[in-house]
Amino acid sequence: MDTLGSRVKKLQENLGLSQAELAKAAHMTQATISRLLSSKLRQLKSDRLKSLADALNVTADFLLGENETHRVEDIISRDSQARDLVSIYSEMNSEKRRQLLDFVKFLTAK
Repeated sequence: MDTLGSRVKKLQENLGLSQAELAKAAHMTQATISRLLSSKLRQLKSDRLKSLADALNVTADFLLGENETHRVEDIISRDSQARDLVSIYSEMNSEKRRQLLDFVKFLTAK
């Protein structure tokens, strides 16, 4: 079962953020982030949860496991780079879109 800490850790790693960077973006201390990631801290007050979700570009519901998917609309509304990508993508022909998808798959391969 995914915990709040495990969800945050996955998102932190996917975004390539250090604990210090995530803490700064979420307006928390690095110690709080560390305790959350190690499951020593299992819950947050709603305002801190919202701040953390914003820093990770997801909803608080997603962090709590109540919504299992990232809503594209939520991501685009919060992230200017995502908006730029969608705008550029919409102007591409089908061949360029396929190439972009291949490149993204290459970048995210483990």
